[in-house]
Amino acid sequence: MNFQRVSLNFILILPVMFFSCNSSKNPETVITGQFMEHIPEEITFTTPVNGTAFAGFFNRISPDSLGGFNILVNIPRPAFVNFSYETPCLIIEPGKQYRIILQADPRKGSFTLAGDLSIAQQFYNGLPHLNPMFCIYEYGEDIVHYSNISHKLCDALQKESDAICDLFRQGHLSEDLRDLLLTDRIIYYNLARAVLASRNHLEMRRNELPLPADLFEMWGEAISAVPLNDRFLLHSLYSYDYLLMHFWFRIYTEFDYDQFVELRNQKRDQGLTHRHNLQLAENFFQDEVLEFFTAGSFYYQHMRRQYDQDQQLILDQFKSKFPASNYTSFVEATFALMTGTRQ
Repeated sequence: MNFQRVSLNFILILPVMFFSCNSSKNPETVITGQFMEHIPEEITFTTPVNGTAFAGFFNRISPDSLGGFNILVNIPRPAFVNFSYETPCLIIEPGKQYRIILQADPRKGSFTLAGDLSIAQQFYNGLPHLNPMFCIYEYGEDIVHYSNISHKLCDALQKESDAICDLFRQGHLSEDLRDLLLTDRIIYYNLARAVLASRNHLEMRRNELPLPADLFEMWGEAISAVPLNDRFLLHSLYSYDYLLMHFWFRIYTEFDYDQFVELRNQKRDQGLTHRHNLQLAENFFQDEVLEFFTAGSFYYQHMRRQYDQDQQLILDQFKSKFPASNYTSFVEATFALMTGTRQ
């Protein structure tokens, strides 16, 4: 998946392409774009199905001969659309209309940000967007000092949260948009904290060092920062990784480590790792969260090139368990990539 960078501003536009993400009763949100030069053959973007912004749920659209394109989506509340994992998402709200101006850099295969931005978008663009799986290194290369790094991450989150609440009080954010941005940033920084704990945990296991109690306390705090029933839990670009850190925390705190490693090796040798993950996930997640985690796991396994012996069975089980899932078409598209790669 080849995401690109974009520039954002707002005008009134005419829709030409529609992606229904939820009930059609919601007011339509319109995104238009114009390439100034170096027009690509197609643009890839996350589709906010069920309000999510997951890299595995994406669509493509080809610009016209003049570099223009239009996208129409249907959402019940604010959501994100992403064009590049490490660049800011476009914030969209129901019934609003947005213009995206793109300046391509053919040497880097990326786009730069420019244009007249809303105050909310300007603020969001100015926040850190480095992949949270790696942003811990901005706060120190030596991760063994995890407590100090964790405090710095918490301080950064507090400053951003205060700023978001200030924007809400000043009338620049709706209540829903405030809650979306708060949840997104809480997930961002606590994913970083969970990754910090996870990496220290594995390093200590590898070197047969005693595990300090505060390490798992930090990890537990991080994966509990956003409740599993939070209405914006699945709306962040980082939601799947955040749930993945929840998944592994539960594994390491509820199973004997040595026995689990032995069982994991057996499943890997049998080509049953993906199926085993989903069996375990049913103990940790429910309803919409389990559906999202299961659907996202196909893309996650594909990106890691880890395929079970019978991926068709896993796909059939997903369709049986979630027969009306809005994720099905995206899962099937990833399944086609998985089977094509294996062949």
